[in-house]
Amino acid sequence: MSAKSVAELSRQSKVDGKEYRLLDSHWVTKKQYPLFRMPNEQDYSIGKNSQWFMDMSLLVSYYSALVTSPFDMFWSELLYQASLPLSMKSFLQLCPRDIKSTSIPNDFLSIIKQIYALVLLIHVRASRAHESDDMFLRPFEHRQFLHKNLIFDVPGLIDFAALYGHDSPDLVSDIFKSVFENGSEYIKDSGNIMESAVAALEMVGKRVGEWQFETNHQPVSSDTDAFNTVEKTIEYLADAGKALGVFLALVGQVNSSVAETCLQLNIVPKLANFYNTTIIGIRRHILRNITWTHDQKSDLMSKLATAAAAFLKLVRVGIIEPALVHKIMQLAFDAPDPHRADASAVSSKAESLKKASHLLLALMMEMLNCSEFAIAYASLYHVDDDIILLRETSKSGDLDKQQLDYIQQCFSQLTAESVGRREQAVKVEVAPPSVSALLGDDADAEPQPGPSRPREFLDVKEVCPETNDDLIVRCLDYYKNDSAAVISALLDDNVPPEVMDPDAVKHTASVKENLPLDAFTRTMDLASAAASGVEQLRPGQLWQGKRNADAETQPLSKDDRDRITQLAVSVWDDDDEHSGDFFVQPNTNGLVETIYDGKEWFTTQE
Repeated sequence: MSAKSVAELSRQSKVDGKEYRLLDSHWVTKKQYPLFRMPNEQDYSIGKNSQWFMDMSLLVSYYSALVTSPFDMFWSELLYQASLPLSMKSFLQLCPRDIKSTSIPNDFLSIIKQIYALVLLIHVRASRAHESDDMFLRPFEHRQFLHKNLIFDVPGLIDFAALYGHDSPDLVSDIFKSVFENGSEYIKDSGNIMESAVAALEMVGKRVGEWQFETNHQPVSSDTDAFNTVEKTIEYLADAGKALGVFLALVGQVNSSVAETCLQLNIVPKLANFYNTTIIGIRRHILRNITWTHDQKSDLMSKLATAAAAFLKLVRVGIIEPALVHKIMQLAFDAPDPHRADASAVSSKAESLKKASHLLLALMMEMLNCSEFAIAYASLYHVDDDIILLRETSKSGDLDKQQLDYIQQCFSQLTAESVGRREQAVKVEVAPPSVSALLGDDADAEPQPGPSRPREFLDVKEVCPETNDDLIVRCLDYYKNDSAAVISALLDDNVPPEVMDPDAVKHTASVKENLPLDAFTRTMDLASAAASGVEQLRPGQLWQGKRNADAETQPLSKDDRDRITQLAVSVWDDDDEHSGDFFVQPNTNGLVETIYDGKEWFTTQE
């Protein structure tokens, strides 16, 4: 192997006869690398003659020449070609995260896949400091060149991890190992970028909090721009959570210092608070809107769940596991033999284990301050396993056992309450068998699960989960299955009393019906009923279209029969001829006579 690296070697130029170092801008041909962009409909219509196709084909040729160039020319191009980092960054930022699922014509998709492979090869080659015995870089030179180059700055590496981390995790891990294994500069830069990312997320949360004061974001607004704003916000959060999570997870496999730096900067409590305010705030905003359809809400909620899971994975896999959980396991189970190892080494590892255990315990206590985040975190990751790990690895007296029990009880209680709310809000009902199934020979067929509630009921229940089911049914009947009107009435507390509590209204009506009537009104009502033969209907009694001679019919009282008889007699009376005459009706008991003198009734005692 040569004693000198390519950074120390020089070569004479054939152009001017001067001698230049191998890594120098003199050897770089001035050219402009095209910026990447996704094709549009106009490009599709033109086809291979479009400007996009020509630019991307030129980019493929430039990238191919770079990958196959000699080692010294490759590094000279990386260090001194100003348009190269901008071109590669544009691809990392704009290329779809999942190319296979994109609906792009094959000719255009083929070009994008070629660029995708070439960008990966450029990163792989740049991550290797040694290519041959006489073509190599010293480790410190390699780290210096990587950190100096804009291609390998932390934002670019985050985009690179998001784009290639799923399909080529091993290659990305090797690249990150070369960059982060001994790169203290990158560790500091990563901490600064994470702080900037959290600050950007907090700005998004502040913007989400302002939606409630804007007209187009009100629950009764049907503004399509508001729906698009919510959708784009969720997609942005999902992409940010995935990119940061993949980056930290892959870096954590190589060097846990980045995760430890995030702990020191309180990134976990900040993300937990962001989840508790912004993610939950967006969820409530979606459910509160009464103009979006059920399908629109379901689509938004699905995307929001993906974003929430990405941030939970970012906290757990990207920070807590590499910085604390894996470290505790390694310190506890790979501890040196106290009889053979140096006493100072044993004491140092024991102190590191104690410190990591206390940090994990304190972090779980902080999570409990954000209840929604704690519930979601405990539902995806087993907190009990961390508690057991702390119990097994800590020595007696190192940790407060009562505090461990308290944390475990709190997480269990939060999880149980969450499960109870879900079971109460979403009930799985079994649809009854069809008539054909009942009449068929197969009597043992299993019932098929399915919703037994109409879509309008489900829409109202989704927005108002605490509302009684019977009240929702009554409201839908009253508002003629208009779910928007029902939701508006429930939210405004404007449900009519007869719908809110029909029993109380019926009781009031029955009291009014039982009030005593004056003699004339009772007489006329009873006389009309007797003369017409129409049966008096009662609440709760079915009318079958004919006289109902059931035994429950209440018979007329004696006074009622007397009044009806007297009224029937008075019909045939001519006031002109019989004015002043007396009609005497003997009472059946023989004690009282009822007398009518043409003007009024009165009774006499015998």
